[in-house]
Amino acid sequence: MAHKHFAYENYSFRLNHNKGIQGFFVLMLSIIIISNAVTPANAYSELPSDGEISAAASEYFNYLKGRGYPIQSYQAIKVHKAGGWYGGSSEIVNYVIFVAYWQQGSYYNDGPYAILVQGSGGAWSFREPLPGEYHLLEGYSLGWVSSNGGGGGGGGDDGSDEFPLEVLIGLIVLVAVIAGLGFFGKNLAAGKKGKTPSAKAAFANPPPPQASGAATATQAPAPQVDPDVQRWIDNNPVYSGYWMVTPDGRYVTNTINPLYTIPVDWIKGTSSYPDAEIFSTLVPEKEHETFGHFVGQTMKIIGYPNLHDFTKKSWDALSDDQKKARLKEFSDMLAELHEIPKIDVDFDPNSRFTGYYDWNSNPPKIVIRSNGDEWNSPEYLLGTISHELQHHIQTNFPNKLKGGTPQYINAMNKNLANYTHYDVDPVQYAGQLMERDAESIRKHISRNVSRVAYERKLEMLVESVWGENGLNILKSLKARARVRM
Repeated sequence: MAHKHFAYENYSFRLNHNKGIQGFFVLMLSIIIISNAVTPANAYSELPSDGEISAAASEYFNYLKGRGYPIQSYQAIKVHKAGGWYGGSSEIVNYVIFVAYWQQGSYYNDGPYAILVQGSGGAWSFREPLPGEYHLLEGYSLGWVSSNGGGGGGGGDDGSDEFPLEVLIGLIVLVAVIAGLGFFGKNLAAGKKGKTPSAKAAFANPPPPQASGAATATQAPAPQVDPDVQRWIDNNPVYSGYWMVTPDGRYVTNTINPLYTIPVDWIKGTSSYPDAEIFSTLVPEKEHETFGHFVGQTMKIIGYPNLHDFTKKSWDALSDDQKKARLKEFSDMLAELHEIPKIDVDFDPNSRFTGYYDWNSNPPKIVIRSNGDEWNSPEYLLGTISHELQHHIQTNFPNKLKGGTPQYINAMNKNLANYTHYDVDPVQYAGQLMERDAESIRKHISRNVSRVAYERKLEMLVESVWGENGLNILKSLKARARVRM
């Protein structure tokens, strides 16, 4: 079912007459309004039309449905936010978020899921945020604005008291708790030159993509893209949204490094090249998704100590030693959930890399750079630990890989013997199985742990103000949101 609703009038509810619940929401809405009061500095002049938004939202909904995600309905909502596209600036950016509502009984949480972006050919489409863009899914204000502060099109900015229950709870978690701060306030992809792995540090985090791209590439017409190749592109979590097929249909490349390519027949598995399965083997997305949810829910259910410290505001209040302790604790717990021995985690403020797995060390270890923008992002650091621990599993415990069939393990072992470094070929580096596998695990674990950390932070805030009665109200509202669909 394709719902093409862009205003808050749809899927809405009115605050009921229960004074306790109404008072709770009035105060929380006041926090949201205050937190989102901005003075527009400037705004994008070229914005998608309602028709383009509608088409992109319907296409993304069908894409998620087609891949087996339990999505039931959605909204595409026009919003704006201070801090620019990647954060850290004074400009106002207008954009569109895709809010997903999942089927009853699903382990997904309803709320903002994707953002609308414009491709090099001018077409608009939704995709999941990149690491430096997660702040766009929180702390936004409703409707578009112009440079003179006037409200633009889009629902929800007309003073109405009608809000979707699911989105309202999401806003409370994302806005009221952290007061508009992003997961990662500064752009990791603002034109920085990616640092490349060396033989000594074999498995470093993928360098962030350059925001503008040094060169451009032209996508092959849709009919020329083989379905298996398109599936591979859709399945690749490394530089998601940047991949394309060359116009001649023979190669896959990305807009970050378009001069490098991977032959299409390698990806399809039809090549005689002996190591083609390094590229043709798909990552077990469903198994990774399930495990990421398992990690987050386990931390929530067991009452993981200091879980709220993985929210941005709490993280900023920690000392460096406390941050190191939290990350070591998380690494130990994650190793236990993977059913492998604990691994050493070292911190180096002068490391060339934000994080890497040092397999030449005895014993092997994970090294995290305890300095720079990334050190201030708990979500990014959770992902880095998850990514590098996955390289440790790939190298030493392949039988513990999630979705690790004998064929998958065989392809992983081939990749280990024939690993492509970023400085040798950045496109093959991002397309090889080891990096796709590690980045997929990273995405699902960091997203789920961040979500439950903010939920814990919200519960602490509600309890401190309203006590146990406030917690009971919050739980009942969440329960209503789950069954409402």
